[in-house]
Amino acid sequence: MPCLLLLLGVLRLGAQTPRFEFGVTGGVALNKRTQIVRDESRRYTFGPVVEVSLVKPITVYVNPLYRRSGWSFGPTEIVPAAGQLILDTVRSRSHSLELPVIGKYSFRNTSRRWRPFVGSGFSFRTAWITSENRVIARDPETNALRIMDSKHSGRTGTDNGVVVSTGIAFRHGRIQFVPELRYTRWSNPNRHQGDFLFSIRF
Repeated sequence: MPCLLLLLGVLRLGAQTPRFEFGVTGGVALNKRTQIVRDESRRYTFGPVVEVSLVKPITVYVNPLYRRSGWSFGPTEIVPAAGQLILDTVRSRSHSLELPVIGKYSFRNTSRRWRPFVGSGFSFRTAWITSENRVIARDPETNALRIMDSKHSGRTGTDNGVVVSTGIAFRHGRIQFVPELRYTRWSNPNRHQGDFLFSIRF
């Protein structure tokens, strides 16, 4: 019996024509860095969105998002045993790309002008990070300064997380406005992310 129901569901999917919606998404992060470093991140995020409807009232949407984050620490005074004063400054910049894939359930018929929804799914993320370190050393005897700069760049591995979302879709003619609250729990310990997002879809 379960196999028969699954077969009927697949046949139903094949008999329907998928309906696509395209648009753009922008938003702001709701949580900020809590460490003692200076948070220099940009709270905004943006990207395209594609939503496909196969079986009402369930749809699936993909929403790649770009973020820029960063932090700095220092200058910090360090006095080694030799008595030479050292000022150390560290700065990090990150450009990340997230790829959430979310299944959405709408509570009202698509003919209604407004429809609340809930969603859940998975998200994948990678980032390109550049770290800079400047060390300024002053010799207490000669008072001479030495400046040493170093820079490192690279891409992180792929992180993954679980996503839940809720919001309301408002339709005005062929345009749809979608305010949404989204929460992502990443696989790294103590990592969580809340966002308020607003999409315009056609």
